[in-house]
Amino acid sequence: MTGIRIAPPMAWAVLLAGTLSAAAAAQGYDPAHPHPRTGHPPVAGREHAPEAFRGPRGYRPVSPPLGWDRRPERIDRDHFNHNFRAHRRYGIGPYLPPPGWVERTWYFGDLLPDAFFAPEYRLGDYWLFNLETPPVGCEWVRYGHDALLVDLGSGRVEQVVYGLFF
Repeated sequence: MTGIRIAPPMAWAVLLAGTLSAAAAAQGYDPAHPHPRTGHPPVAGREHAPEAFRGPRGYRPVSPPLGWDRRPERIDRDHFNHNFRAHRRYGIGPYLPPPGWVERTWYFGDLLPDAFFAPEYRLGDYWLFNLETPPVGCEWVRYGHDALLVDLGSGRVEQVVYGLFF
């Protein structure tokens, strides 16, 4: 004997039945719901075409405030060079720092590395978070729970709002 065992014919039948039922399940067939993938029986004479979505009722869409795109031509350091504590917090999803970076506290005057200027960290809709319009050449970026106003040319942090995000 070489140690190889051949399964009896009944085992082959069970294996084949299991394979066929797995293939049927992968194709969306369920004996309890014979119509594939939708979970709803077809309506006679009509297909399940998607309906037009008109949006929520009684909700006024948020629009940018007037002048949100008119940026100051220069940085007024007397106005911007501050570290603030946020008066309100926003939840906008998880924050994932660039690989190899750990969270730290930034202050105005610090130099932020270029890795944080990537689009996934920029806050292009800064007005939604009650942040000021950035001057030309500056952008708001998210760093953990904080928002930093950064001069993209030099990397200098011009303003910090701590605890803006949770």
